[in-house]
Amino acid sequence: MMAYPKGKTKRDFEITADEYEELRIAAHVANSGENCNFYGKKPWNYGLTKDTDNRVKQYGEKQSGKVLTKSQKIKISKNHADVSGENNPMFGVHRYGEDNPFYGKHHTDESKNKMSKTLSDGRRAGKNNSMYGKSAIKGKH
Repeated sequence: MMAYPKGKTKRDFEITADEYEELRIAAHVANSGENCNFYGKKPWNYGLTKDTDNRVKQYGEKQSGKVLTKSQKIKISKNHADVSGENNPMFGVHRYGEDNPFYGKHHTDESKNKMSKTLSDGRRAGKNNSMYGKSAIKGKH
């Protein structure tokens, strides 16, 4: 028997045939990259029911443009970890040479082909590349 969160029942997680079809189509689009700016990755709202998706959007619209009071800003800054400069756990850590976790290792041919395929889909090739027509050496062309 499946355990549901406190106060929830199986009915709370059931969806209609129409909702299922919408999710199936959304999953197909997200996985195929068709009409999608996520390059084959799933969008942030992937798998949400129509009702839940709408509630998330409404909450975001309600919060959008709100101005925080001074006390709210102070409360947020007190609860926010200060990890800048010397407080950053990686401050002063250098990973060159033998300290680098990938030191002495090599990418497999399978990995190289996968990376090559990902980068050769045209997003960063030719005129789409930010360095197209420029020289890596300043002043040289």
